[in-house]
Amino acid sequence: MRGSIRLRDARGTTVAEMAIVLPLVLVLVMGVFDFSRLFYTRLTLQHAVREAVRFAVTGNASVDPQTGDPLTRIESIRRKIVENAVNLDVDVDAIVVTPADGGGPGDVVTVATTFSYEMATPVLHPFFPGGRYDFGVSSAMKNEPFYTD
Repeated sequence: MRGSIRLRDARGTTVAEMAIVLPLVLVLVMGVFDFSRLFYTRLTLQHAVREAVRFAVTGNASVDPQTGDPLTRIESIRRKIVENAVNLDVDVDAIVVTPADGGGPGDVVTVATTFSYEMATPVLHPFFPGGRYDFGVSSAMKNEPFYTD
């Protein structure tokens, strides 16, 4: 009979320990998930900006797929970022191209943008103003000699 009493006491202890530890483990797992998403977002945006600057150095411009009209060089660069920033809601107005016209052959062109990432884990909100992490990415390259007709 004494063995069964000890077993019941152990079960109660296990439930109490689980009630204490489970929330901590869940917060840890959610935090890892949230920071993984943050790093994925940052890498995706860096990739998009690099692809846009690679396009910019060629001196080319894209065509609007809906109308078939040529876009300006700056609009083309911005469109490249939006195309390559898969699943990200990039603010087109936050994209800055320096020089403003994309520069000429041999000039250094810089493409930069900012992004605001919202934390999904409520426990992390107090550590970030407004529950958001704002960051910027940029890339610069020297323009190639442009081919003109």
